[in-house]
Amino acid sequence: MEHRTDVTGLRIVSYNCQSIKASIGAVKDLCRDNDIILIQEHWLMPGEICYLSTVDSNFVFFGSSAVDVSSALLCGRPYGGTAILCRQNIAGLVKPVKCDNPRITAIELTVSLNNSLTSILFVSVYMPVEDSGQTDEDFEFVCGCLNALIAESQVNGYILAGDFNFHLKSRRHKSIMKVLDDHHAVLGDEYFLNPGSFTYVSDS
Repeated sequence: MEHRTDVTGLRIVSYNCQSIKASIGAVKDLCRDNDIILIQEHWLMPGEICYLSTVDSNFVFFGSSAVDVSSALLCGRPYGGTAILCRQNIAGLVKPVKCDNPRITAIELTVSLNNSLTSILFVSVYMPVEDSGQTDEDFEFVCGCLNALIAESQVNGYILAGDFNFHLKSRRHKSIMKVLDDHHAVLGDEYFLNPGSFTYVSDS
């Protein structure tokens, strides 16, 4: 396979698949049209993470499970989990970034631009859901993890994408904006979406 060195026109997408097994057709379609896919809620158990390698033979994967298997008894379906799929022809430019939180998966892409090395951090994020008993303190904790991840990364830029589970102008929105402001980043939804646009539609 020819390895890509020019990343001009790199195609990136984020997708909350709510079970990668149930959404495998949609994920395969995303692999056909994109180079980096940031995934949330793959719902895989720790022993099933390698399932990500079967999605598309042209992609490598990075990810973790959110399911705690330390208990002898597991109730209900698997939940959460984040991952990043990366096209094979740029895999040589990518390295995983250690994250100790299954709500975050990160990679660093390093390329040569104008004879200078440039690194970009890509982060797939699945924030705690507001109406499921997960508190604002849980949300703040993940914000702290994101803040530390960016602060400790020796990169020139970063893209955070995923399911952030907040409403504009809410307390959670302010928490995310503080992370972005601290690192001179912007919230893309406020720039690229029309007022009143939906980013999520409930099945219920």
